Amino acid sequence: GYHLTSVLFYAANAALFFYAALLLFRRGGLGGAKRTRESCADAAIAGLLFAVHPLRVESVAWATERRDSDALWGHAISIALRHRKAHLLLAIGRRTDGRLDEAAAALRPILEVYPDFEEAIFLMGAIAKDGDKQEEALGYFRRAATLQPKWIMAHVHAGECLQAMGRWEEAVQEFQIASGVSQDAYFAPHTAQARHRLGIALAHLGRRKEAAEELGAALELRPDHPPTLFALGVVLMELGRFQEAARCFGSLVRIVPQDFNARIRLGESLLKAGYPKDA
Repeated sequence: GYHLTSVLFYAANAALFFYAALLLFRRGGLGGAKRTRESCADAAIAGLLFAVHPLRVESVAWATERRDSDALWGHAISIALRHRKAHLLLAIGRRTDGRLDEAAAALRPILEVYPDFEEAIFLMGAIAKDGDKQEEALGYFRRAATLQPKWIMAHVHAGECLQAMGRWEEAVQEFQIASGVSQDAYFAPHTAQARHRLGIALAHLGRRKEAAEELGAALELRPDHPPTLFALGVVLMELGRFQEAARCFGSLVRIVPQDFNARIRLGESLLKAGYPKDA
């Protein structure tokens, strides 16, 4: 009857109390394995005391008072979730300030408790990438992409790490995955970035025709994106398509009039296209 369900519910609350206590004892989490063992022991003692010495026996014995357990369950879950997000926000703030080691330190204890917390894994990758630890960052981004296969930016950042390490063919594969994840307009900026990076990688490998196609597709998603306009103009120049290149550089100059490099490229493309007066 209700006694059995109340006991089971209370046992679940005790387990959740242990979990919440473990999060609190691990706050700061810089003590290594020894500190982790001590935290587990402290949380176990707290959980045991909570289980064997309830503040209100009525919560288990009376059906009408089970609302206490309900309230504790909801409050404990709220604490756990707030704690997780708090660590994430703390790490973001420290990363923004350039305190990369401290940012990573804020995430490690939460990843011990939530090893599949995708946002924290992704942020660990971003922190490692900021510190030029490309191999380490790649591992985090691939882990995030495994947990969330449709996470476009996880694949994009993985590809950028591979680029930085000179592994261009693998980078192309990551960017191709990212480019094909979603056709949803909501994700168009991310898809555009993926196709832009794919075009850059293909151009580096000498696959200029494919690069032009990908950069053109990126430009359709973000028509006024200066880096894509410039990259596409350069590739079109290399393909001998000077009039199209001139249109790219002309658009770029209208968007960013102070870009003298784009102005020089515009003049070159107009000369080669046969329009010396316009150049």
